[in-house]
This record gives sequence, structure tokens and C-alpha cells, in this order.
Amino acid sequence: MDRVRAVSRLVLMAALAVHAAVALGVIALRIRYPHDLEWMTGGVLDHIERVREGKPVYTAPSANWITFLYPPLFYWLSAALGGGAFVTRLLSVLASVAQAFLAWRAARLLSATKFWAAVAVFVFVASFSYVGFWYDIERNDNLFGALALTGAVVLLRARGVRGHVAAGLILSLATLAKQQAVFYLAGAGVGLLLATRASDEPARRRDVIAFAMAAALP
Repeated sequence: MDRVRAVSRLVLMAALAVHAAVALGVIALRIRYPHDLEWMTGGVLDHIERVREGKPVYTAPSANWITFLYPPLFYWLSAALGGGAFVTRLLSVLASVAQAFLAWRAARLLSATKFWAAVAVFVFVASFSYVGFWYDIERNDNLFGALALTGAVVLLRARGVRGHVAAGLILSLATLAKQQAVFYLAGAGVGLLLATRASDEPARRRDVIAFAMAAALP
């Protein structure tokens, strides 16, 4: 039985490693591709250039300018790093790397063994083609994912007011990357309330209040 388990694990990791290697190879080849990777790329770069030029991004629509319905954090970071397709792709790749690492941390915090935590990382990387080749796209989605996962991991580790404040701030910051982060905030808040109801510790109530106040700041 132990031999069957060992062989099964080896086959699983080998299959995931092949998919992950292909994904990393494609990302490496595309990162300096001189043209758009996705139909919104040009518009995203225009938003970034407006930030760099000090022009307002959110204005009334006109024949010359129509704003995408996305928050500004990705534009701000990309503009601060110099703008351009390479910078935006690099930012997305770094955010994807962060998500892979955070998948490991979350799995370990939830008591997964090192093997299954590694599987979580490889599954994430190997899913590149199944999520539409999205890990290096010049858009805000990967930044949003990285911030949301960071907030989740911080919340999993939080053992007092300070940790819950940090989690609330990070998840709130994620709303500046993509509006859907409000659902993560809501889910985290509901989870904390349920945990508080199951506990008689006054400190848990303080943690919920700290999280809520921090989440409301930005």
C-alpha cells in the first residue's frame, strides 16, 4: 500500500510539473512580446499613460475618452514602475508568483502536509491554460488575486487586534484592484462573526470590530 501511494504521488507530481513547466515556458516567451496579449491591453496602457501624464482617469465619457469600470490601483502601480506592456506583464507575473506562494502558506496554515501544500502550488501554476492563459495578462486581475489571498492568509494567522486590522486593510486595499474584493470582505466578516458566536471570549468580539473598522478605512 505504501508503494502504491508513493507511486501515485510521484505520477501526480510529475503530471503537474509538466503542465507547470509548459506554463512557465509560455510566460517567459510572452513577457517581451511586442503586441497586445488581450483585447483590453491597449486601453489599460492608455489608462496608465493618463496617470503618468497627470490626467484624470475617471471622467464623463466622450468621443476621446471612455474609462474602464475598474479601480485605479493597477494603473497607479504600473505608472509608478514606468508603464508599458512589459511592466504591466511583469507586475501580473509577480502577482501570480505571490498567489502560488500564498497557496502554499494557506495550505500549511490549514494543516496540509508539505506534499499537499506543494500540490496546491503546482495545481495553481498548471491551471494556466484552464483559466485562459491569464497569469501574465496586462490587467488588474492577478493583483486583485494576490491581495485577496494575502488578506486571507493574514486572517488565518491573526491572533489579536493587530492581525485583524492588517487583514482588514489588505482586503480593503484589494477593492482598489477589483471591485469583487467586497465579496471577500463580506465572506471574511461573516466567517469572523460565526467564529465569535461559537466562542465566549470577549477578545474575539474586539477582533471582529477591529477587522470591520480597518476594512472600512480606504
